[in-house]
Amino acid sequence: MKKKSLAALITVSMTAALCTASFAEEAEATIHVLAYGTTANNIQETADIYNGLEERKGTVVVDIGDGSYTSLLPSLASGEGIPDVFEIQSRDVGSFYTTYGTEMFVSLDSILKGEEENFVEGMIKPALAEDGSYYAIPWNSGPCVLYYQPAVLEECGIDVSTLTTWDAYIEAGKTVKEKTGKYFAAFNTNGTGCDEMMMWFNQLAGSYYSEDGSVQLNTPQMHQTLELMKEMYDAGIVCDLPNAWDDRIQAMSSGSIAALPYASWYTATMEESCADQSGQWAVTLLPAFEEEGNVNSILGGGYLMISASCEEQELALDFLRYSMMTAKGNEINLKYGDFPSYMPCYTESYFDEASEYFGGQEVNKFFTEVANGPVTDYGPYFTDIQPHLMEIVGEIVSGADMDETLDAHTEAVNAIIATK
Repeated sequence: MKKKSLAALITVSMTAALCTASFAEEAEATIHVLAYGTTANNIQETADIYNGLEERKGTVVVDIGDGSYTSLLPSLASGEGIPDVFEIQSRDVGSFYTTYGTEMFVSLDSILKGEEENFVEGMIKPALAEDGSYYAIPWNSGPCVLYYQPAVLEECGIDVSTLTTWDAYIEAGKTVKEKTGKYFAAFNTNGTGCDEMMMWFNQLAGSYYSEDGSVQLNTPQMHQTLELMKEMYDAGIVCDLPNAWDDRIQAMSSGSIAALPYASWYTATMEESCADQSGQWAVTLLPAFEEEGNVNSILGGGYLMISASCEEQELALDFLRYSMMTAKGNEINLKYGDFPSYMPCYTESYFDEASEYFGGQEVNKFFTEVANGPVTDYGPYFTDIQPHLMEIVGEIVSGADMDETLDAHTEAVNAIIATK
C-alpha cells in the first residue's frame, strides 16, 4: 500500500514538474507586439499564422495601441512596461534613436546586414543609426500615385496622360471644378495635418536640416512645395480638410473629389470607406514639378522595433524576419494595404492580381514601379519640426510672406531643440 502510494506520489510529482516546466517554457517563449490602426489587424493575422508554424520559436501576442504612442512613450521614458515589439511611423525613427538612445533597442543587424539592397532605399537608409547598426526594420512603405476617376476626366475632355506637370494638373483641375464641381486635390490648412506637404517635399528630395545638423526650413525645395500648394488653393481646386484624416474620408465618400495625389496605403481606406465607388478609380504617375522631372515620392510607412528589455529576443527577431522578409508575411501586408518595403517579394504572383476596385488595374504592380522615391532624412528632431509644418501650410495659403514665415518657424524649432 505504501509502495503504491509512494509510486503514485512520485508519478504525480513528476507530472507536476513536467507541467510546471512546460508552463514556464511556454511563458518564456511569448512576446507582445504593440500595433495600431489597420496595421494591428495585419499583425494579428501574421501572428496567427506564425503561431501555427511547426518551426516557430514561440508565441506572438498582439496588443492594440494608437498612432500617438499614448502608452508607448511613457514606457520608454520610464524604462518600465515597454512592449517587446512595437510599431513606429517612419518619420519618427531618428527621433526615437536620439530621444531614448539606441541602447533601449535591440540591434537588428543579424537579419538586416547584407539585405540592405533588398529594401526600398527610402525606408532602409533612415533606419541606420549613427553607430552603423539597425534598430528598426522597414515594414510598409508609402509610394505615392495620382488617384483619379477616369469617367470624370473623360467627361471633361481631359487625357490623363497629358498631366505630366503640376502646372498642367492645376489647369485640368480648374476645368474639372468648373464643369463638375469636384475637387482635384485635398489638404489641411488649419494645423492638423501636413501629409501632402511632406509628399511634395519628398518628391523634390528636400531636407529639413542644414549641413551643420541644425533645422533649416527656408530652402528652395520648401519654397517650391508651398508655392504649389498656394497655387492649387488659389485656383479653387483644393478641398480644405479641417480634420485632415476624417474629412478626407468624408470628402472621398461623398464624391466631392475627382483626383487625389496620395500614398499607396490609402487604397485600403478607399476600399473600406468608399466601397460604393468600386470600379470608378484608377491610378497613374504623379505629375512632376517640371517636364521629365521626378515623379516618385514616398509618404509615410512604418517600422517595427524590439525593446532591449525583451526577454525573448530570438523569437522577436524571427517574427520580424517572418513578417517583413518572407513571401507569406508580405502577402498579408499587401492584403491590408501595407505596401511592403522588402523588394524581393515584388515578383510574387499576388502583386499581379487585378483590382476590381480600380477597374481591373494591377495597382500593386504599379506601386512596385514607383516604390523608390527620394530619401528624406527626418533626422533626430522631426517630432519638433512636424507641428510647425502643420502651421506653415495654413499661414502661406493665407498670404503670409514665405521667407519671414519659414525663418520664424526655423528659429522657433531650433530654440526648442536648444533646451534639450
